[in-house]
Amino acid sequence: MVIFLAVGEGALAAPVVWLVRRHGVGWDVVGWRPPAGGLWGMVKAVGQALLWGYVAMLAWGLVLLPLGLRAQQNILMTFPREDALAFGLMFLVVVGVAPLSEELLFRGLIFTTLNAHYHTRIAYGLSALIFALFHFQPLAFPPLLALGVLLARAYRRTGSIWTAVAFHALINGFTFLVWAVEVFFPRG
Repeated sequence: MVIFLAVGEGALAAPVVWLVRRHGVGWDVVGWRPPAGGLWGMVKAVGQALLWGYVAMLAWGLVLLPLGLRAQQNILMTFPREDALAFGLMFLVVVGVAPLSEELLFRGLIFTTLNAHYHTRIAYGLSALIFALFHFQPLAFPPLLALGVLLARAYRRTGSIWTAVAFHALINGFTFLVWAVEVFFPRG
Protein backbone atom coordinates (compact mmCIF):
# COMPACT_ATOMS: atom_id res chain seq x y z
CA MET A 1 0.00 0.00 0.00
CA VAL A 2 2.81 2.43 0.87
CA ILE A 3 4.59 1.84 -2.43
CA PHE A 4 1.33 2.29 -4.34
CA LEU A 5 0.71 5.59 -2.52
CA ALA A 6 4.27 6.78 -3.13
CA VAL A 7 4.07 6.02 -6.85
CA GLY A 8 0.63 7.66 -7.12
CA GLU A 9 1.74 10.78 -5.30
CA GLY A 10 4.97 10.99 -7.26
CA ALA A 11 3.05 10.66 -10.53
CA LEU A 12 1.24 13.91 -9.74
CA ALA A 13 4.41 15.76 -10.65
CA ALA A 14 4.49 14.12 -14.11
CA PRO A 15 2.48 16.88 -15.87
CA VAL A 16 4.85 19.49 -14.45
CA VAL A 17 7.94 17.57 -15.57
CA TRP A 18 6.34 17.07 -19.00
CA LEU A 19 5.60 20.81 -19.29
CA VAL A 20 9.12 21.83 -18.35
CA ARG A 21 10.80 19.30 -20.65
CA ARG A 22 8.39 19.37 -23.61
CA HIS A 23 7.98 23.12 -23.83
CA GLY A 24 11.44 24.07 -22.65
CA VAL A 25 10.20 26.41 -19.94
CA GLY A 26 12.38 26.83 -16.89
CA TRP A 27 11.59 25.33 -13.53
CA ASP A 28 11.19 28.85 -12.18
CA VAL A 29 7.84 28.99 -14.05
CA VAL A 30 6.45 26.55 -11.46
CA GLY A 31 8.09 28.36 -8.55
CA TRP A 32 11.26 26.27 -8.29
CA ARG A 33 13.30 29.16 -6.91
CA PRO A 34 14.27 30.63 -3.54
CA PRO A 35 11.48 32.51 -1.76
CA ALA A 36 11.23 36.28 -2.14
CA GLY A 37 12.22 37.74 1.19
CA GLY A 38 14.55 34.82 1.83
CA LEU A 39 14.12 32.42 4.69
CA TRP A 40 12.44 35.04 6.87
CA GLY A 41 9.85 35.76 4.15
CA MET A 42 9.13 32.05 3.92
CA VAL A 43 8.84 31.67 7.70
CA LYS A 44 6.38 34.58 7.88
CA ALA A 45 4.24 33.23 5.02
CA VAL A 46 4.21 29.68 6.42
CA GLY A 47 3.49 30.94 9.94
CA GLN A 48 0.51 33.00 8.80
CA ALA A 49 -0.82 30.13 6.69
CA LEU A 50 -0.42 27.66 9.56
CA LEU A 51 -2.33 29.94 11.92
CA TRP A 52 -5.29 30.31 9.55
CA GLY A 53 -5.10 26.67 8.48
CA TYR A 54 -5.42 25.42 12.03
CA VAL A 55 -8.22 27.90 12.72
CA ALA A 56 -10.12 26.45 9.72
CA MET A 57 -9.48 22.86 10.79
CA LEU A 58 -10.44 23.55 14.41
CA ALA A 59 -13.64 25.32 13.39
CA TRP A 60 -14.63 22.43 11.12
CA GLY A 61 -13.72 19.92 13.82
CA LEU A 62 -16.09 21.73 16.21
CA VAL A 63 -18.87 21.33 13.64
CA LEU A 64 -18.21 17.59 13.24
CA LEU A 65 -17.59 16.77 16.91
CA PRO A 66 -21.22 16.88 18.12
CA LEU A 67 -22.17 14.72 15.14
CA GLY A 68 -19.61 12.07 16.10
CA LEU A 69 -17.87 12.41 12.74
CA ARG A 70 -14.20 12.71 11.72
CA ALA A 71 -12.93 14.78 8.83
CA GLN A 72 -10.29 12.21 7.89
CA GLN A 73 -9.84 8.52 8.49
CA ASN A 74 -6.58 7.43 10.08
CA ILE A 75 -4.81 5.52 7.30
CA LEU A 76 -2.14 4.33 9.74
CA MET A 77 -4.74 2.04 11.31
CA THR A 78 -4.31 -0.22 8.26
CA PHE A 79 -0.76 -1.18 9.34
CA PRO A 80 0.20 -3.52 12.16
CA ARG A 81 1.68 -1.47 15.01
CA GLU A 82 4.85 -3.57 14.86
CA ASP A 83 5.55 -2.66 11.22
CA ALA A 84 8.08 0.12 11.78
CA LEU A 85 9.22 0.03 8.14
CA ALA A 86 5.68 0.70 6.88
CA PHE A 87 5.27 3.57 9.34
CA GLY A 88 8.63 5.05 8.34
CA LEU A 89 7.91 4.80 4.63
CA MET A 90 4.43 6.23 5.11
CA PHE A 91 5.95 9.17 7.00
CA LEU A 92 8.32 9.86 4.08
CA VAL A 93 5.43 9.72 1.60
CA VAL A 94 3.04 11.84 3.68
CA VAL A 95 5.58 14.48 4.73
CA GLY A 96 7.98 14.42 1.77
CA VAL A 97 6.68 13.02 -1.50
CA ALA A 98 3.05 14.20 -1.22
CA PRO A 99 3.77 17.87 -0.38
CA LEU A 100 6.36 18.23 -3.14
CA SER A 101 4.39 16.51 -5.89
CA GLU A 102 1.03 18.04 -4.93
CA GLU A 103 2.47 21.54 -4.68
CA LEU A 104 4.20 21.26 -8.04
CA LEU A 105 0.88 20.26 -9.60
CA PHE A 106 -1.71 22.33 -7.70
CA ARG A 107 0.25 25.53 -7.06
CA GLY A 108 3.15 25.35 -9.51
CA LEU A 109 1.10 24.36 -12.55
CA ILE A 110 -2.63 24.79 -11.90
CA PHE A 111 -2.61 27.95 -9.76
CA THR A 112 0.10 29.60 -11.87
CA THR A 113 -1.81 28.88 -15.09
CA LEU A 114 -5.15 30.08 -13.68
CA ASN A 115 -3.53 33.20 -12.22
CA ALA A 116 -2.07 34.06 -15.63
CA HIS A 117 -5.54 33.97 -17.25
CA TYR A 118 -7.97 35.02 -14.49
CA HIS A 119 -8.17 37.31 -11.50
CA THR A 120 -6.06 36.08 -8.57
CA ARG A 121 -9.12 35.42 -6.40
CA ILE A 122 -10.56 33.15 -9.09
CA ALA A 123 -7.20 31.36 -9.35
CA TYR A 124 -7.15 30.89 -5.55
CA GLY A 125 -10.68 29.53 -5.55
CA LEU A 126 -10.44 27.21 -8.55
CA SER A 127 -7.05 25.75 -7.65
CA ALA A 128 -8.24 25.21 -4.06
CA LEU A 129 -11.43 23.56 -5.32
CA ILE A 130 -9.44 21.17 -7.54
CA PHE A 131 -7.07 20.44 -4.62
CA ALA A 132 -9.95 19.69 -2.22
CA LEU A 133 -11.81 17.52 -4.75
CA PHE A 134 -8.61 15.60 -5.56
CA HIS A 135 -8.34 14.41 -1.96
CA PHE A 136 -11.77 12.77 -2.24
CA GLN A 137 -12.63 13.16 1.44
CA PRO A 138 -16.13 14.66 1.60
CA LEU A 139 -16.06 15.34 5.35
CA ALA A 140 -12.70 17.10 5.03
CA PHE A 141 -13.76 19.20 2.03
CA PRO A 142 -14.20 22.58 3.83
CA PRO A 143 -10.80 22.60 5.57
CA LEU A 144 -9.09 21.19 2.45
CA LEU A 145 -10.63 24.04 0.44
CA ALA A 146 -9.35 26.57 2.98
CA LEU A 147 -5.90 24.93 2.99
CA GLY A 148 -5.85 25.07 -0.82
CA VAL A 149 -6.40 28.83 -0.72
CA LEU A 150 -3.80 29.28 2.05
CA LEU A 151 -1.24 27.19 0.16
CA ALA A 152 -1.77 29.28 -2.98
CA ARG A 153 -1.48 32.52 -0.98
CA ALA A 154 1.76 31.35 0.65
CA TYR A 155 3.12 30.36 -2.77
CA ARG A 156 2.10 33.66 -4.38
CA ARG A 157 3.40 35.72 -1.47
CA THR A 158 6.96 34.41 -1.83
CA GLY A 159 6.93 33.28 -5.47
CA SER A 160 8.48 29.99 -4.38
CA ILE A 161 7.00 26.52 -4.44
CA TRP A 162 9.18 25.74 -1.41
CA THR A 163 6.99 27.91 0.82
CA ALA A 164 3.90 25.89 -0.08
CA VAL A 165 5.84 22.63 0.23
CA ALA A 166 7.04 23.58 3.73
CA PHE A 167 3.51 24.55 4.83
CA HIS A 168 2.02 21.38 3.32
CA ALA A 169 4.71 19.20 4.95
CA LEU A 170 4.04 20.75 8.37
CA ILE A 171 0.27 20.20 8.06
CA ASN A 172 0.79 16.60 6.92
CA GLY A 173 3.43 16.02 9.60
CA PHE A 174 1.08 17.17 12.34
CA THR A 175 -1.70 14.98 10.94
CA PHE A 176 0.69 12.01 10.83
CA LEU A 177 1.68 12.67 14.45
CA VAL A 178 -1.98 12.72 15.55
CA TRP A 179 -2.60 9.48 13.63
CA ALA A 180 0.47 7.83 15.20
CA VAL A 181 -0.67 8.81 18.70
CA GLU A 182 -4.10 7.26 17.95
CA VAL A 183 -2.43 4.04 16.79
CA PHE A 184 0.11 3.67 19.60
CA PHE A 185 -1.95 5.15 22.44
CA PRO A 186 -5.57 4.20 21.71
CA ARG A 187 -8.33 5.61 23.89
CA GLY A 188 -10.17 3.33 26.24
